[in-house]
Amino acid sequence: MHLVYCGPFEPDQILNRAEFPDLPKGYGGYGNNRLIQKLAEAEERVTAISTSPYIDSEWQLTVGNLTLHLVPNRSRVLHRARDFFAVEKKLLRNAIRQANGDLIHAHWSYEFAQAALRVNRSSLITIHDAPITILLTHRQVYRIFRLLMAAQVRSRMQNVTFVSPYLRDRWRKEMLWFKNSEIITNLAPPRGPMRKNSEVSPLQVLASGDDSRRKNMSTLLAAWPSVKSQHPKATLHLTGAGLFKGSDLFEMAERNGLNEGIVWHGFLSRPELFKLLKSSELLVHPSLEESTGLVLLEAMSLGVPTLVGKNSGAASWTVGDGGATVDVSDPVSLAAAISELLADKDKLALIGKEGFDRARTEFDEDAIVSAYRKRYRDIFLRNGKS
Repeated sequence: MHLVYCGPFEPDQILNRAEFPDLPKGYGGYGNNRLIQKLAEAEERVTAISTSPYIDSEWQLTVGNLTLHLVPNRSRVLHRARDFFAVEKKLLRNAIRQANGDLIHAHWSYEFAQAALRVNRSSLITIHDAPITILLTHRQVYRIFRLLMAAQVRSRMQNVTFVSPYLRDRWRKEMLWFKNSEIITNLAPPRGPMRKNSEVSPLQVLASGDDSRRKNMSTLLAAWPSVKSQHPKATLHLTGAGLFKGSDLFEMAERNGLNEGIVWHGFLSRPELFKLLKSSELLVHPSLEESTGLVLLEAMSLGVPTLVGKNSGAASWTVGDGGATVDVSDPVSLAAAISELLADKDKLALIGKEGFDRARTEFDEDAIVSAYRKRYRDIFLRNGKS
């Protein structure tokens, strides 16, 4: 089968930049990068199509049975939103038609799905977020445009998967999507050994996200002084957009005397984040809502214990017994949970091992790719192709 993937990807996380030094920067999306790699190993031919704000003209590269194709994406959000990504969708549709594949698999319920469905109504759409929940969390005009795009996709899509049970439930309640839809979750990082105790820096806590209301870092900052009072040697490492010295959130923490023992890293590359995660004794994820949570899967793949919100979407489902849960909207409860975990090394070791095992069973990449390929075959045969 010739599969056309339409969604985010990063060329240098699929191909080796040492072999291909001129790879442009793409859209990101670690789990999808790995999915493309695995599909290219399994399918006869794969064409991956995405957008990039870092190129001025279309870029394409074929290596073996894999073709990567990027089309330009306007850098200004307002320009994209006000015409509902019309320019980008036209370029995506042309690229999809040019690929002339047997089946299209689009990700997210926005421009990628709209372009795919315009070419073929039987395209498989994988849903990664809940547009109304995102709008209520972010409260941005841009999110209204995105919701309207998702509503159009909802009216046209026929073949659908969701990355978590939580997300399917959100679509039932918010988007009135009642058709049976399969759960095929995100890929965990590739298998590797569980980290050794000697690699752990005692009392090092990591939180990775951004400065948005949804990621809820301000509550973690409010909780941190209480943790420091019980564990004076503890350090909190913050990574992600808006989490750097001089940022608005940093200045707020400075004004309120919350910065003791906090290291502000800002945005880190995946290898840099992975290294910091590997040495952390605990990952705290204060996000108010998650569809799955890539950083949680990365932590679990190393055996790093996690603390997540008990009412934060799919976060508690993702970690299962491989994580502790708490009301992350309450700084007092959050501080108590962090302090108790840092004091209980046996519990940390137990949930770290449980998470490690769960990442390799429930999020096994070979099983996930096999589930997608089975869905491809079902759609392919239903459309009368064999």
